[in-house]
Amino acid sequence: MNKMLIPVLMALTFCVEPALYAKSASGLSNKGGKFYEKKDFSKASEYYQEALGKSPKNAKIKFNLGNACYKLEDYEKAQSIFQDSAANPAIKSKAFYNQGNAYFKTSKLREAVQSYKKAILADMKNENAKYNLELALKKMKTNPNACNKPNQDKKDDKQDKKDKKQEGEGKDSDKDKKESSKAEAREKAENLLEMIKEKEKSSSNPDMQKMRIQNSQSRVQVEKDW
Repeated sequence: MNKMLIPVLMALTFCVEPALYAKSASGLSNKGGKFYEKKDFSKASEYYQEALGKSPKNAKIKFNLGNACYKLEDYEKAQSIFQDSAANPAIKSKAFYNQGNAYFKTSKLREAVQSYKKAILADMKNENAKYNLELALKKMKTNPNACNKPNQDKKDDKQDKKDKKQEGEGKDSDKDKKESSKAEAREKAENLLEMIKEKEKSSSNPDMQKMRIQNSQSRVQVEKDW
């Protein structure tokens, strides 16, 4: 009797394990990855979200969910998710780079610059972040008005109307402070970029110089899914 039970129990164990894995965070995440590769980003997002429910602190799953949201053009959600996934040192630079791209897509150039700076500081070899930082800074110089999101929500519109109605001596002063703050942030970013360029010039690696002078706006893309 016992001899007959042993193989049956073993068979049941092997049958259950794949089913358990499919419902685990890793299994759901891998399923999401398959849909991501098929460019079914909506389905991929669903599986990543389900996987995240099983493992809320998993930075890899958060990162991949951010990528799916980016592909679905849900840039605001992607920005937030990449911020969370950047807590993991292993993907910090990639997460901030992707966050910068999500900000860039919504014309939030100041925020994009800050994210690219963080990406570079986390990994000085992140050539894409260096390129996009320079691109964002150039765009800020040529079109300062592009620093704000083009399609503002109703709340922002109401605030703008309220600001226009305000009168008083402090109005110009507040405007000057904002402009000064923008200039200071831009100057810091430019200084960082110059510092990086100087380090690259002194580098003995010729390939690094070739990477730096590439001129293709296709660089503004999300990092590949894990």
